[in-house]
Amino acid sequence: MTLVLAALLVALFAQELPPPPQIDAPANVVLANDPGRCSASGLILGVPAARDFAGGHAITASRGDGLPMSDPFPRGDTVIFWTVTDAAGQTATANQYIKVNDTEPPKIEAPPDIEMTTNDGCFAADVNEGEPVITENCPDSTLGVTAKDAFGREVNAEKHRYPAGITTLTWTLQERTGRGVSATQRIIVKPRNPPAIEAPSDVAAETDRGKCTAFVDVGKPVATDECGVNTITPTRSDGRRRVDMAFPVGRTTITWTATGPSGLTASAEQDVVVKDTEAPVIGDLRIDKSEIWPANDRMVGVKVSYNAADACGGPVTTSLSVTSNGPADWEIVNRHYVDLRAVPDRVYTIRVTAVDAAGNESVGTATVSVKPPKE
Repeated sequence: MTLVLAALLVALFAQELPPPPQIDAPANVVLANDPGRCSASGLILGVPAARDFAGGHAITASRGDGLPMSDPFPRGDTVIFWTVTDAAGQTATANQYIKVNDTEPPKIEAPPDIEMTTNDGCFAADVNEGEPVITENCPDSTLGVTAKDAFGREVNAEKHRYPAGITTLTWTLQERTGRGVSATQRIIVKPRNPPAIEAPSDVAAETDRGKCTAFVDVGKPVATDECGVNTITPTRSDGRRRVDMAFPVGRTTITWTATGPSGLTASAEQDVVVKDTEAPVIGDLRIDKSEIWPANDRMVGVKVSYNAADACGGPVTTSLSVTSNGPADWEIVNRHYVDLRAVPDRVYTIRVTAVDAAGNESVGTATVSVKPPKE
């Protein structure tokens, strides 16, 4: 029997086998995930091209991840092994690669803002921040949280203890691919008492020379807060931004506002009163004649030219008056004309008076002489 079996095997292998089959896999596939899933389904894989030389063949496919071919393909790369087997039992393989990209970014919604009062000195302890709402199709992201106060200084959120003021928590969801999204939550911690502020004393000043304004040293307010004062801000009723700018004539109210770390405020007012004490200016005072001749006891008209202006730009009232070294013998026609009698050796002083809206007065004078008669 042994000799017969050996003879049969020799005869079998002596037969010439046909060439092995050949197979070409379908093209590689790249596609996006199904909405809301970390995989893609319903793929059209294509049909491999195969040929054989043994008079018939069969084609099979299997996945590198070991899952059934009908299952969805996960995010990332999956290889498909296509195998052709001919009638002689010979095989050939080709690979097709399926790449599923996750194109759907995750979403994160921070917990609601929290507002509370200090319970540990100037801190709020044992704060329950809550949990963010996360929506992601591929649940393999990393959640992180950072906390910074209003000045940008980092706060240790792991201790659940926050200082008075506003701390911003940034909840960050970081995907394995490096893509991230974030959302913010505010922790507002208020001291038990608001800040207090005392404004400087009211200030009275006079206008600077030649100006309708005055630079005033208003002083500084005193503000206190049990957890510190962040800012002190002045607001002027005249609309100017800073207290080191000139103040106009009249009353200007400065509202000083102290803001604590939690945003609580306190205010106090200071008045700055600037008084216009500078008289108007009489300029270019001239008369059309400084001497009168002949001394014939007749009335002679004299024109008085001038202008009057006030630094504050308000109305200025002017008037003329006359004095002399003799009896009153003149007539004031209007604010720019007077009639003087030509009495020998008479000297007239014409007085121009200007009064501004604040009641400040200035005076200008001009002299007219009457020549004595010729001998």
